[in-house]
Amino acid sequence: MTLYKQLLTWSSGAFIAISIVLFTLEFQHTRNDLIEQQAVQFNDTLDAATFALSPYLQGEDTKEAQTIIKKIFDNYNYQSATLVSITSGESINFDFKEPKDSAPGWFITLSNIEPAQKTVQITSNWQPLANLKVISRPTFVYEKLWNNTKSILFALTFCGVILIAGLSLVFRRILMPLQVIQISAQNLANNKFDEVLETSKYQELNDVVSAFNQMTKQLRAHFEQQSEEADKLRVRAYQDPVSGLANRKYMMTQLESWIESGATGGIALLNVDQLDEVYSKEGYAQGDDLTRSFATSLMEISSDEFNIARLNNSEFMLLAPNTSDEDMLELGRAMLNRAAELQNDPLDVAPLQAAVALVMKHTNDSISELLARADNGLVQARANREEPIFLVPADSHENQPSFGKQQWKAIVDEAIANKQFTFSYQKAIDSNNQMMHQEVFAAIQKDDTRYSAGQFLSALESLDKGQDFDMHIIDAVFEQIDIYDPKYPIAVNLTQSSVNDTGFMRWLNQKMEANPEYADRVLFEIPEICFIKQQDNTKLLCNIISSHKYSFGIDNFGHNFGSIGYLNAYRPAYVKLDFAYTTQIDDNEKADVVFSIARTATNLSITTIASRVETMEQKNKLIELELGGFQGFVTEQINNVTEGQA
Repeated sequence: MTLYKQLLTWSSGAFIAISIVLFTLEFQHTRNDLIEQQAVQFNDTLDAATFALSPYLQGEDTKEAQTIIKKIFDNYNYQSATLVSITSGESINFDFKEPKDSAPGWFITLSNIEPAQKTVQITSNWQPLANLKVISRPTFVYEKLWNNTKSILFALTFCGVILIAGLSLVFRRILMPLQVIQISAQNLANNKFDEVLETSKYQELNDVVSAFNQMTKQLRAHFEQQSEEADKLRVRAYQDPVSGLANRKYMMTQLESWIESGATGGIALLNVDQLDEVYSKEGYAQGDDLTRSFATSLMEISSDEFNIARLNNSEFMLLAPNTSDEDMLELGRAMLNRAAELQNDPLDVAPLQAAVALVMKHTNDSISELLARADNGLVQARANREEPIFLVPADSHENQPSFGKQQWKAIVDEAIANKQFTFSYQKAIDSNNQMMHQEVFAAIQKDDTRYSAGQFLSALESLDKGQDFDMHIIDAVFEQIDIYDPKYPIAVNLTQSSVNDTGFMRWLNQKMEANPEYADRVLFEIPEICFIKQQDNTKLLCNIISSHKYSFGIDNFGHNFGSIGYLNAYRPAYVKLDFAYTTQIDDNEKADVVFSIARTATNLSITTIASRVETMEQKNKLIELELGGFQGFVTEQINNVTEGQA
């Protein structure tokens, strides 16, 4: 029981006890007064009757005497009357009508008022004539006592309701600071430490408020310290300290995963001679400033699916999975344009001090072969003075199609119209091999040709046209849930286009509002880049999802080199760690990064899920680093994972 209820209960109990005492005293006092009043009235009536009967009994007019007795006593206040003549011994009995009870039977029994009775002698000139015996009926007393009791009970009840209502408001107001502290304690227990309590006007609570504020500040400082530590470890392990782009180590990890996945696309190797010249002639300070400016410019032409790294002072590499030759050429020219902006050449007559090689991936490429072709491509690009760009196409035996953006959009639109999507599901498990959720992957099946989402999503994102695709997938998932009723939630990935589209937000809001029963069946995964670059829209979408009791997670967590401190503001259900962090964890530096990120999320009660976990050995090592979930080929190897249906 809460303190508020206890105070209200005890106050009500005290009022009821006092009311019972007051009621008993008042009831007893009123009862005695009415009994005394009845006795006085009874005696007065007998005296009047004796005086009225005396002349008629002296004249032996018995009939008239009976008439007088009836007139005086024939009412609801008397039970009977008996007139006994002393001279003749004749007895006359009168029984009067019993009235209908004006008070409940239980009240009459509880009151227990005895009827008054008395025998008087009627005389004339000191000569006794007859004896008159009268028995009263306490109808008047019961009626008056019952009405008075009802009035008292009504007054006490009314006062009780007013008092309890008033005490309720007073107690709520008095206990409001304590309720604020209670909510703060609950938030603190859930690792939510955003709010600082105001000083209470009650001296007794000020010490508690101060203690909570101090604990909140310490926990916030601790989280910020952990977040900064994780960021520093990530920067040291994977980020170039000057440009803020990924470093060579991170890019090699991404290249390895890209090659092993069998995806298409290519890399762009850009060499900017202007940077070497500034470093050699003007020093490191000027060179670093120019590098940072150029890196920021390069990031503007990139999307979340791409990776950009600085390999050395003047070389940059861009990895663009599932990109066509035409798109790669467009990216290469955009990189050259950004490099041209570094040169102070208003007349645009000086030769461009940069070159870019575009290398499309072959079927059985290795990292060394890919980089070798890129280096050779740079040589070829420098030989082309008109446009220092060179494309090394994929081999002619590639099975994967290479379409432009508009072609991919047309294929997706057709697939949506004709319902040509197929779905597969990958399980996410915890450290005990228990199912957490299953992520849905969509693909287009057109005749004998299959296009995976990875092939066309980057095209849709670049055209900002992912909303229709997301809505179609969500509709399909809701239909699947309605048919199969899966035991475990289904995670649906959202595109950046949807996150930044108010029309999609309205549609999703209506979808969730119409299906509240699916709140524990559907999860939404939002790309990390949205939390860094589109914070306002992302916050709005997360609030909409949470308002309907649905949950969301963050995909590709750690892919972007921004601070992970935003976790405290959004509080997702889970984060899926970018696969670059979960490979080669035998390296102590990389293991420290994973452990620091996982600990930061865990301290906020957020589950960290490792993606692309391939072996049990890798899973066991990640468990030691305090990761709570795993997804990848390893989930297919474990036989005792409880299967879900979708």
